[in-house]
Amino acid sequence: DWAGYLTIATACTSDPTNEGLLRTAISRAYYAAFHAARDYTGVTTRGEKGSHREVWDALEQGQGRRPEVARKGYELKRLREFADYDDDFNGNLVKQAAYSLVIAKEIIAKMS
Repeated sequence: DWAGYLTIATACTSDPTNEGLLRTAISRAYYAAFHAARDYTGVTTRGEKGSHREVWDALEQGQGRRPEVARKGYELKRLREFADYDDDFNGNLVKQAAYSLVIAKEIIAKMS
């Protein structure tokens, strides 16, 4: 259940001093939103390079266009990539984790 990822993300924000949990919150929030968008678009590509872009592009340009959701999806993807891959996270990690939850909830609500 991909919605459970949002529950995990929320729980990971409970300790604002734990960088690992905050990074995990951003990542899990992204994947909750990504899978809601993937299910909405019907894009079935898995594990291939560019599969995430394919989902957000489908929302931006495809049938059932939702460009505002695509923009938020790309923004959340960028935050997730920083959280998952960058040694030095630029910005306030507590605020970015909270913001990621807000964006993910908005995307999920619009995909329902």
